[in-house]
Amino acid sequence: MSVQRLKYIQALGKHRNFKHASTELGISQPALSKAVKQLEEQYGVVLFERSTRQVKPTEFGLILMEYADQIVPQYNEIEREMELLKGFEKGKLVIGTDPYLAESSVADAMTIMLHEHPRLRYKIVTGQMDDLLKQLGEKHIDIVIGAPLNDLLPNLDYFKYDTPPMHIFARKGHPIFEKKEAHLEDCFSYPIVGIDTPQYLKDWVADSTSFTKTDEKVLDPVLALCDNFGLIKHLVKTTDSIAAAPTEFMDELLNSGDFEEVHVHAGPLPRSQFGLAILKGRLIPPAVQRFMEVFKEVMKKRG
Repeated sequence: MSVQRLKYIQALGKHRNFKHASTELGISQPALSKAVKQLEEQYGVVLFERSTRQVKPTEFGLILMEYADQIVPQYNEIEREMELLKGFEKGKLVIGTDPYLAESSVADAMTIMLHEHPRLRYKIVTGQMDDLLKQLGEKHIDIVIGAPLNDLLPNLDYFKYDTPPMHIFARKGHPIFEKKEAHLEDCFSYPIVGIDTPQYLKDWVADSTSFTKTDEKVLDPVLALCDNFGLIKHLVKTTDSIAAAPTEFMDELLNSGDFEEVHVHAGPLPRSQFGLAILKGRLIPPAVQRFMEVFKEVMKKRG
Protein backbone atom coordinates (compact mmCIF):
# COMPACT_ATOMS: atom_id res chain seq x y z
CA MET A 1 0.00 0.00 0.00
CA SER A 2 1.57 3.28 -1.10
CA VAL A 3 0.82 6.72 0.29
CA GLN A 4 -0.20 7.79 -3.20
CA ARG A 5 -2.94 5.15 -3.27
CA LEU A 6 -4.11 6.26 0.15
CA LYS A 7 -4.43 9.75 -1.35
CA TYR A 8 -6.62 8.24 -4.07
CA ILE A 9 -8.87 6.64 -1.44
CA GLN A 10 -9.00 9.87 0.55
CA ALA A 11 -10.02 11.95 -2.49
CA LEU A 12 -12.61 9.43 -3.63
CA GLY A 13 -14.07 9.24 -0.14
CA LYS A 14 -14.25 13.02 -0.03
CA HIS A 15 -15.93 13.56 -3.41
CA ARG A 16 -17.81 10.24 -3.82
CA ASN A 17 -17.26 10.78 -7.52
CA PHE A 18 -14.44 9.48 -9.77
CA LYS A 19 -14.43 12.52 -12.04
CA HIS A 20 -14.19 15.08 -9.23
CA ALA A 21 -11.64 13.02 -7.30
CA SER A 22 -9.41 12.56 -10.35
CA THR A 23 -9.56 16.29 -11.08
CA GLU A 24 -8.37 17.07 -7.55
CA LEU A 25 -5.59 14.50 -7.81
CA GLY A 26 -4.49 15.67 -11.24
CA ILE A 27 -4.78 12.24 -12.88
CA SER A 28 -7.17 10.78 -15.45
CA GLN A 29 -10.42 9.18 -14.39
CA PRO A 30 -9.45 5.78 -15.92
CA ALA A 31 -6.13 5.86 -14.01
CA LEU A 32 -7.94 6.44 -10.72
CA SER A 33 -10.48 3.71 -11.47
CA LYS A 34 -7.67 1.28 -12.33
CA ALA A 35 -5.76 2.06 -9.11
CA VAL A 36 -8.85 1.48 -6.95
CA LYS A 37 -9.63 -1.75 -8.76
CA GLN A 38 -6.05 -2.98 -8.17
CA LEU A 39 -6.43 -2.26 -4.46
CA GLU A 40 -9.70 -4.20 -4.35
CA GLU A 41 -8.02 -7.16 -6.08
CA GLN A 42 -5.06 -6.93 -3.70
CA TYR A 43 -7.26 -7.18 -0.60
CA GLY A 44 -9.99 -9.32 -2.13
CA VAL A 45 -12.77 -6.92 -1.09
CA VAL A 46 -15.00 -4.26 -2.64
CA LEU A 47 -13.95 -0.82 -1.40
CA PHE A 48 -16.56 1.28 -3.21
CA GLU A 49 -19.99 0.52 -4.58
CA ARG A 50 -20.33 2.22 -7.98
CA SER A 51 -23.52 3.59 -9.46
CA THR A 52 -24.31 6.10 -12.19
CA ARG A 53 -25.05 8.74 -9.56
CA GLN A 54 -22.33 8.34 -6.94
CA VAL A 55 -19.62 6.20 -5.39
CA LYS A 56 -20.37 4.84 -1.93
CA PRO A 57 -17.66 3.35 0.34
CA THR A 58 -18.27 -0.13 1.75
CA GLU A 59 -17.28 -1.00 5.33
CA PHE A 60 -13.84 -1.95 3.95
CA GLY A 61 -13.63 1.37 2.12
CA LEU A 62 -14.56 3.28 5.29
CA ILE A 63 -11.75 1.60 7.23
CA LEU A 64 -9.22 2.47 4.54
CA MET A 65 -10.52 6.06 4.39
CA GLU A 66 -10.07 6.37 8.15
CA TYR A 67 -6.44 5.26 7.92
CA ALA A 68 -5.86 7.52 4.91
CA ASP A 69 -7.12 10.52 6.90
CA GLN A 70 -4.54 9.74 9.58
CA ILE A 71 -1.56 8.76 7.44
CA VAL A 72 -1.72 11.22 4.51
CA PRO A 73 -1.47 14.41 6.68
CA GLN A 74 1.45 12.87 8.59
CA TYR A 75 3.19 12.02 5.33
CA ASN A 76 2.63 15.55 4.02
CA GLU A 77 4.19 16.97 7.20
CA ILE A 78 7.22 14.70 6.80
CA GLU A 79 7.63 15.92 3.21
CA ARG A 80 7.35 19.56 4.31
CA GLU A 81 9.80 19.03 7.17
CA MET A 82 12.38 17.40 4.89
CA GLU A 83 12.11 20.18 2.32
CA LEU A 84 12.46 22.84 5.02
CA LEU A 85 15.56 21.16 6.45
CA LYS A 86 17.30 21.41 3.06
CA GLY A 87 17.82 25.13 3.54
CA PHE A 88 16.45 28.28 1.98
CA GLU A 89 15.84 27.19 -1.60
CA LYS A 90 12.90 24.85 -0.94
CA GLY A 91 10.18 24.22 1.59
CA LYS A 92 7.53 26.33 3.24
CA LEU A 93 7.92 28.29 6.48
CA VAL A 94 4.59 28.54 8.32
CA ILE A 95 4.23 31.26 10.97
CA GLY A 96 1.27 31.68 13.31
CA THR A 97 0.68 35.08 14.88
CA ASP A 98 -1.93 37.33 16.41
CA PRO A 99 -3.25 40.02 14.03
CA TYR A 100 -1.56 42.97 15.76
CA LEU A 101 1.93 41.49 15.57
CA ALA A 102 1.22 40.25 12.03
CA GLU A 103 0.87 43.82 10.79
CA SER A 104 3.86 45.16 12.72
CA SER A 105 6.80 43.09 13.95
CA VAL A 106 6.07 40.02 11.83
CA ALA A 107 5.59 42.19 8.73
CA ASP A 108 9.00 43.83 9.32
CA ALA A 109 10.67 40.46 9.83
CA MET A 110 9.02 39.08 6.69
CA THR A 111 10.31 42.03 4.66
CA ILE A 112 13.87 41.06 5.61
CA MET A 113 13.26 37.35 4.97
CA LEU A 114 11.80 37.99 1.51
CA HIS A 115 14.82 40.09 0.56
CA GLU A 116 17.26 37.49 1.87
CA HIS A 117 15.48 34.31 0.76
CA PRO A 118 13.02 35.03 -2.07
CA ARG A 119 12.82 31.37 -3.16
CA LEU A 120 11.58 30.07 0.18
CA ARG A 121 7.79 29.76 0.46
CA TYR A 122 6.02 31.46 3.37
CA LYS A 123 2.61 31.17 4.95
CA ILE A 124 1.36 33.55 7.66
CA VAL A 125 -1.57 32.29 9.70
CA THR A 126 -3.46 34.63 12.04
CA GLY A 127 -5.86 33.29 14.61
CA GLN A 128 -6.63 32.71 18.26
CA MET A 129 -3.64 31.53 20.30
CA ASP A 130 -5.16 28.26 21.52
CA ASP A 131 -5.70 27.10 17.96
CA LEU A 132 -2.28 28.29 16.75
CA LEU A 133 -0.47 26.53 19.59
CA LYS A 134 -2.39 23.35 18.86
CA GLN A 135 -1.27 23.51 15.22
CA LEU A 136 2.30 24.14 16.39
CA GLY A 137 2.18 21.00 18.51
CA GLU A 138 0.93 19.05 15.50
CA LYS A 139 3.75 20.47 13.30
CA HIS A 140 1.34 22.23 10.96
CA ILE A 141 2.95 25.52 12.03
CA ASP A 142 6.68 26.14 12.60
CA ILE A 143 6.62 29.24 14.83
CA VAL A 144 3.92 30.95 16.89
CA ILE A 145 4.35 34.62 17.81
CA GLY A 146 2.20 36.15 20.52
CA ALA A 147 1.98 33.06 22.74
CA PRO A 148 0.88 33.87 26.33
CA LEU A 149 3.47 33.31 29.04
CA ASN A 150 1.12 32.83 31.99
CA ASP A 151 0.30 29.22 31.08
CA LEU A 152 3.36 27.67 29.42
CA LEU A 153 2.92 24.38 27.60
CA PRO A 154 5.57 21.76 28.46
CA ASN A 155 6.08 20.65 24.84
CA LEU A 156 7.12 24.14 23.66
CA ASP A 157 10.17 26.40 24.01
CA TYR A 158 9.48 30.11 24.49
CA PHE A 159 11.51 33.26 23.76
CA LYS A 160 10.19 36.28 25.64
CA TYR A 161 9.55 39.76 24.26
CA ASP A 162 7.82 42.85 25.63
CA THR A 163 4.34 43.55 24.32
CA PRO A 164 3.94 46.93 22.58
CA PRO A 165 2.00 49.63 24.47
CA MET A 166 -1.74 49.40 23.71
CA HIS A 167 -4.31 52.20 23.35
CA ILE A 168 -8.11 52.20 23.37
CA PHE A 169 -9.79 53.75 20.34
CA ALA A 170 -13.28 54.36 18.97
CA ARG A 171 -14.83 56.01 15.94
CA LYS A 172 -14.92 59.79 15.75
CA GLY A 173 -18.18 61.06 17.22
CA HIS A 174 -18.61 57.99 19.43
CA PRO A 175 -20.97 58.60 22.39
CA ILE A 176 -18.17 57.89 24.88
CA PHE A 177 -16.49 61.18 23.88
CA GLU A 178 -19.51 63.09 25.21
CA LYS A 179 -18.27 62.36 28.73
CA LYS A 180 -15.89 64.88 30.26
CA GLU A 181 -13.97 62.06 31.87
CA ALA A 182 -14.34 58.48 30.67
CA HIS A 183 -13.82 55.60 33.05
CA LEU A 184 -12.78 52.12 32.03
CA GLU A 185 -16.21 50.81 33.05
CA ASP A 186 -17.80 53.14 30.47
CA CYS A 187 -16.07 51.20 27.66
CA PHE A 188 -18.03 48.10 28.62
CA SER A 189 -21.30 49.84 27.84
CA TYR A 190 -20.38 49.18 24.21
CA PRO A 191 -19.30 46.05 22.31
CA ILE A 192 -15.60 45.25 22.68
CA VAL A 193 -13.98 44.01 19.44
CA GLY A 194 -10.59 42.31 19.20
CA ILE A 195 -8.49 39.27 19.83
CA ASP A 196 -8.86 37.06 22.89
CA THR A 197 -7.93 39.03 26.01
CA PRO A 198 -4.74 37.92 27.83
CA GLN A 199 -4.98 37.28 31.56
CA TYR A 200 -2.92 40.31 32.61
CA LEU A 201 -5.44 42.63 30.92
CA LYS A 202 -8.35 40.83 32.56
CA ASP A 203 -6.64 41.35 35.92
CA TRP A 204 -6.15 45.04 35.10
CA VAL A 205 -9.83 45.44 34.24
CA ALA A 206 -10.84 43.82 37.55
CA ASP A 207 -8.42 46.03 39.52
CA SER A 208 -9.42 49.24 37.71
CA THR A 209 -13.22 48.86 37.88
CA SER A 210 -15.93 47.80 40.28
CA PHE A 211 -16.22 44.48 38.38
CA THR A 212 -15.22 41.36 40.27
CA LYS A 213 -12.84 38.77 38.82
CA THR A 214 -15.82 36.46 38.32
CA ASP A 215 -17.81 39.07 36.40
CA GLU A 216 -18.52 38.06 32.80
CA LYS A 217 -17.09 41.39 31.63
CA VAL A 218 -13.77 40.36 33.14
CA LEU A 219 -13.83 36.65 32.31
CA ASP A 220 -14.95 37.15 28.69
CA PRO A 221 -14.75 40.86 27.80
CA VAL A 222 -14.51 40.62 24.01
CA LEU A 223 -17.96 40.30 22.43
CA ALA A 224 -16.65 40.01 18.85
CA LEU A 225 -13.49 37.89 18.64
CA CYS A 226 -11.58 38.63 15.46
CA ASP A 227 -8.19 37.63 14.05
CA ASN A 228 -8.06 40.32 11.36
CA PHE A 229 -7.11 43.89 12.28
CA GLY A 230 -8.63 45.29 9.09
CA LEU A 231 -12.00 43.87 10.14
CA ILE A 232 -11.54 45.19 13.68
CA LYS A 233 -11.01 48.70 12.27
CA HIS A 234 -14.07 48.36 10.03
CA LEU A 235 -16.31 47.29 12.90
CA VAL A 236 -15.10 50.13 15.10
CA LYS A 237 -15.55 52.65 12.28
CA THR A 238 -19.11 51.57 11.41
CA THR A 239 -20.55 50.75 14.86
CA ASP A 240 -20.27 51.85 18.48
CA SER A 241 -17.70 49.13 19.09
CA ILE A 242 -14.48 49.88 20.98
CA ALA A 243 -11.09 48.22 20.45
CA ALA A 244 -7.42 48.52 21.37
CA ALA A 245 -4.35 48.82 19.15
CA PRO A 246 -0.56 49.03 19.61
CA THR A 247 1.14 52.43 19.71
CA GLU A 248 2.62 51.99 16.22
CA PHE A 249 -0.89 51.73 14.72
CA MET A 250 -2.27 54.82 16.44
CA ASP A 251 -0.73 57.48 14.18
CA GLU A 252 -2.32 55.87 11.13
CA LEU A 253 -5.67 55.49 12.91
CA LEU A 254 -5.74 59.08 14.15
CA ASN A 255 -4.41 60.60 10.90
CA SER A 256 -7.20 58.89 8.96
CA GLY A 257 -9.70 61.18 10.68
CA ASP A 258 -12.02 58.24 11.36
CA PHE A 259 -10.89 57.39 14.90
CA GLU A 260 -10.01 58.95 18.24
CA GLU A 261 -8.14 57.61 21.21
CA VAL A 262 -10.22 56.94 24.31
CA HIS A 263 -8.39 58.20 27.39
CA VAL A 264 -9.79 56.45 30.42
CA HIS A 265 -9.42 57.44 34.07
CA ALA A 266 -7.63 54.14 34.79
CA GLY A 267 -4.64 55.30 32.78
CA PRO A 268 -2.77 53.51 29.98
CA LEU A 269 -3.17 49.81 29.37
CA PRO A 270 -0.47 47.81 31.15
CA ARG A 271 2.33 46.07 29.27
CA SER A 272 3.38 42.50 29.67
CA GLN A 273 5.36 39.95 27.65
CA PHE A 274 4.56 37.54 24.87
CA GLY A 275 6.40 34.52 23.60
CA LEU A 276 7.82 33.33 20.31
CA ALA A 277 7.15 29.59 20.62
CA ILE A 278 8.63 26.61 18.79
CA LEU A 279 8.20 22.88 19.31
CA LYS A 280 10.57 21.55 21.98
CA GLY A 281 13.08 18.93 20.84
CA ARG A 282 12.52 19.56 17.15
CA LEU A 283 15.53 19.72 14.84
CA ILE A 284 15.32 23.41 13.93
CA PRO A 285 15.41 23.97 10.14
CA PRO A 286 17.68 26.80 8.86
CA ALA A 287 14.66 28.87 7.77
CA VAL A 288 13.12 28.68 11.25
CA GLN A 289 16.43 29.60 12.87
CA ARG A 290 16.97 32.56 10.56
CA PHE A 291 13.44 33.90 11.07
CA MET A 292 13.94 33.75 14.84
CA GLU A 293 17.19 35.73 14.48
CA VAL A 294 15.53 38.29 12.22
CA PHE A 295 12.55 38.66 14.57
CA LYS A 296 14.94 39.24 17.48
CA GLU A 297 16.69 41.97 15.47
CA VAL A 298 13.35 43.62 14.65
CA MET A 299 12.23 43.61 18.28
CA LYS A 300 15.59 45.02 19.41
CA LYS A 301 15.22 47.94 16.96
CA ARG A 302 11.71 48.55 18.25
CA GLY A 303 13.09 48.86 21.75
